[in-house]
Amino acid sequence: GAFSVKAGELAYFSITAKGDGLTYLWQYKEKGKSTWTDWTSKKTASISVAYQASRNVMSLRCVVTDKNGKNSKNSKGGK
Repeated sequence: GAFSVKAGELAYFSITAKGDGLTYLWQYKEKGKSTWTDWTSKKTASISVAYQASRNVMSLRCVVTDKNGKNSKNSKGGK
């Protein structure tokens, strides 16, 4: 779903997953782009993202990988 964040605010995201040895890597995609970029500083199940005008209409997703290397992606759009 879409949401709005104002200057000076934080947006909070979290994901719930079950499995052994899970790792989390959040990725973002900027408006008009077709590729996802790893957000290497965001590696937990819950994150916060500060407002920046450059992040308008940015999409986020979290790649959750288990100890066997299997992963899934969960996308979240924003505006």
